[in-house]
Amino acid sequence: PVGSDSVIATVANPAAGTSVVLDAALFAGTDFITNTINSIKVENFPTNTDSFTIGGVVYSSATWPVGGVTVPTNTDGTPVLPIALDPISGAVTAMLEFVFIDEANVASVDPITISLPFSATPLSTSLLSFIVQKNEVNNVINWQVSNNAKISKFQLMRSDDGLNNFKNIYEVLSNGNEVSFSNVLSINRNGSGSLFIYPNPAKDFIVINFGSIDAKSSTIHIYDMQGKLVLSKNITKSIGQETISISELAAGEYLLNIENSNGVSALKFTKE
Repeated sequence: PVGSDSVIATVANPAAGTSVVLDAALFAGTDFITNTINSIKVENFPTNTDSFTIGGVVYSSATWPVGGVTVPTNTDGTPVLPIALDPISGAVTAMLEFVFIDEANVASVDPITISLPFSATPLSTSLLSFIVQKNEVNNVINWQVSNNAKISKFQLMRSDDGLNNFKNIYEVLSNGNEVSFSNVLSINRNGSGSLFIYPNPAKDFIVINFGSIDAKSSTIHIYDMQGKLVLSKNITKSIGQETISISELAAGEYLLNIENSNGVSALKFTKE
């Protein structure tokens, strides 16, 4: 039995612990004597690989069997079990070698090689959401980022005027070293002026009652409880109430932020 070496197109190296499934067609071969390939045999653990999975069984270099692993195939050499590997980090090429074994138990003279090049793709970090919720006694701050790997810590800072003399008020450790600053959010603790939402719980719509608050030039943001922004709306004129359709939202709890020059007011509602 014979086959051809293969080199797949370069792809980004997946996150650690994530395996890449190999296309069965990469293993196709031909047997000129019996016309039937019964199996492939992988004798050595693939290079530049953290883990190698065959039919749901996960191997590492430490647990790889001394005699290799034999995998049953279709008559053309394509394996009947899924095969996947998790490459080591960085820009590397993982290499897998195997031989065909035909119906007469004759193996390929030369091993067949599959090369899988991976590019190193650094993960970007971005602030997905940053919201402040005011309750009766304090302010609740929630934020969400796309990736923690490059962030060493999160520092919460406050200022009386939002412009100068920022001071650290809390610190949360992470595991990287990237530094960046979010936008500044302000919050008004001088009373909400009868600001409320009804009905609550709601099914198809909510009504925001602004009371004595001037809604002109306000922006409404609605977040789910994971901090994901699900709806936004701008208000350009002074109004007493605003109706917002929530029929497309999934059932659950949401935070509604109203942002304007006076600060941020936060309300919570439930979608049925």
